[in-house]
Amino acid sequence: MTRLCCLSNKSKFKSICLITILLSFLSPIPAYGTTGTVIVAGLIGDKILSEFLEEARQAVNKALADAKHFGDALMARAANELSVLIELAAINFGHSLDKPIKTLQEEHRKFLQAVYDSQKSIENFSRGVYEFKDSVVLDIREMTKYLVGEKYYIQRVDGLSQIVGLAEYRIVINGVGFGPDSEKHKSSLELMIDGKNIETFRVLKSQASQTVIYIQSSAFKPFLEKKKIAIVPLTIIMKTKDKKRFLVLGSKWEENSYKLPLWISIFPKLAGQIKVKYRLPIYGWVDDRIQTIYDTNPDMCHCSKNCSKWSGIGMSACTSVVGGNKKVPGYERVSRVVSWRCVSNLNACGFDRNLTTEISDNGKRVCGHWVCRTHHLRYQLRFQVQRYQIKNIEEIEWDPYDVEYNQVDISVMAKDAQDIIIEGKTITGKRITEVVGATTNNELFVVTDVKTDETGKRVVIRIKGPPGL
Repeated sequence: MTRLCCLSNKSKFKSICLITILLSFLSPIPAYGTTGTVIVAGLIGDKILSEFLEEARQAVNKALADAKHFGDALMARAANELSVLIELAAINFGHSLDKPIKTLQEEHRKFLQAVYDSQKSIENFSRGVYEFKDSVVLDIREMTKYLVGEKYYIQRVDGLSQIVGLAEYRIVINGVGFGPDSEKHKSSLELMIDGKNIETFRVLKSQASQTVIYIQSSAFKPFLEKKKIAIVPLTIIMKTKDKKRFLVLGSKWEENSYKLPLWISIFPKLAGQIKVKYRLPIYGWVDDRIQTIYDTNPDMCHCSKNCSKWSGIGMSACTSVVGGNKKVPGYERVSRVVSWRCVSNLNACGFDRNLTTEISDNGKRVCGHWVCRTHHLRYQLRFQVQRYQIKNIEEIEWDPYDVEYNQVDISVMAKDAQDIIIEGKTITGKRITEVVGATTNNELFVVTDVKTDETGKRVVIRIKGPPGL
């Protein structure tokens, strides 16, 4: 279209042609990132690179302050990502720090889009549940593909999270500029923890583009927390020497220094918290029934002559229940005598003597005693029977308590405890609920045994070891 209008002899077409050509030169080439925001246009594109990176650094500082406060390793990992990207931009685009972003070459703008997206992600970071493995690795290969051709950049860092108890902490860095020395390239490392140089580390450079650093864990000891994750600043400084060849002067070593700021999350021995819940039947004596028995005077009780001196015969009406006062579910006992009396309609009831009652044999047996002195009088013994049974169900819930990795915990509860539930919360915030007796698998603990005896019920729990170790 532009060529056709330029070939036209009419003036109005020449004007259109000129405007079209000018606009084609003035319009910047947009670069789109994962957020869809065009960083080479508008306010972002007009920003000076150094100002843009400074704003990103402020986002890192805020995220790190929150990560330290909450002991959040996932937030620290997000801060690591943005921090490394900022440093790579400063190193590789250092000659353009005073230029507007929109003036940079396309691949560099695409990399800065990744920086921008990472910044927005960290500004909108929402704390939540995560697992240890989520915080260990920083993989930015997809972002650093725009740096291909540069002499130094990071692709992956493994070991951002560590656990107390190891003799050494292992950190693996993959990227351009890392790996074994050669005739044309040599490198050495310096390490700083919280701004102070340390010597207690060793370096292994056996694979191409990879450097492994082993740091003695004692170097981090002053920063450890007992009950939350410690976020510790670690700066890795790589000094390089690259041999350059010149036509006149021959070869010469070019020296450079690159800084990699990281924050290492160190998990304490504390694995999390455990809380035990169960339902406890409350047993007690409950009135079951009023039971009645009868007995009648035998013939031998009657006196037919010389009865003034007749003292009578001692009689008893007795019965038993199963159990007695022993507190065993289902057992019965006689709790009290309701009544004991002669129930005959004859006026002769008054001739008998000494009506007494007795509960014996630990509550199992009840008797009515009397002295019979006349005809077939009928006696009635009424008594209360109680049953030892569940009166109500009490919901028991213990206070949460801390558990450490590889700890064996024995929870002792009442022997009648039922429907036992163990709730857990890992140090990373993941909540776990397990019903004792059900076959489940969780990352915090394993129920290894349940025993019941006269002293109570014991639930044996083994806390699992650190994940990934």
